[in-house]
Order: sequence, then C-alpha cells, then structure tokens
Amino acid sequence: NKARAVECQSNLRQIRLAIQMAMQGEEEQPPGSLGELSTEGATREILSCPVSGQPYSYDPSRGKVWCTTSGHEQF
Repeated sequence: NKARAVECQSNLRQIRLAIQMAMQGEEEQPPGSLGELSTEGATREILSCPVSGQPYSYDPSRGKVWCTTSGHEQF
C-alpha cells in the first residue's frame, strides 16, 4: 500500500531528525538506541515500519537508521 510506504518514509525522516537533535547535546554522540529518542519527540509508534510492523534497524555507532522491509531499502 503506497500510503503506508509514505508513512514509513515519514517515520524515518522524523527519527533521523530526532537523532540529529540528540547529537546537538553535550556528548554529540548518537543515542545508544532508538528508544532513547523519546526525549526528542520520537514516539514509540514511529519506531516500526507501518507496512511490516518490524522495528527499524539502527547502528548507534554511526547514528544511521533504516527499514528492512522489502522495497523500503532506499528510504
């Protein structure tokens, strides 16, 4: 469903913005987990792909987040 794919893209944009905001603090390090982004406004609802229900993958050493759902690799 195209609307759900757009929602996934929007979720990832919001999460990436929250990661950037978190890195502007004293430590300037990416958060250790996506769950830590609640202080930056990232709600639990946006931490999973709305198509597959799978949580987004996250590499805290690089601050990178991505979706593993088939067809969403480019998001």
